[in-house]
Amino acid sequence: MVLTMCGLALRAWTLSAVGYRHPDAGSQFRRLFPLLFLMDEIWSISPLLLLRKLGDYGFVTLGFIAIMAYLPFSQKTLIESMYPRLREATR
Repeated sequence: MVLTMCGLALRAWTLSAVGYRHPDAGSQFRRLFPLLFLMDEIWSISPLLLLRKLGDYGFVTLGFIAIMAYLPFSQKTLIESMYPRLREATR
């Protein structure tokens, strides 16, 4: 429950930061991404707790896991498209 509440709050922050084009959101998200990724991946396996209650519909659980495991990658893509990293000149 705690991971879910934190995950929802962070997704709301990400969407509002991108929506309002906050200038530091890209650097803040890149700094937080390893922690967010770990938290989201632990959260994505939470539907396995429902496996016994679902019975014959256990394959639905695997679909939920796949959808929830994709969320950190979609957030990273959103941030990278809105806040590209400044590339240093190599020459």
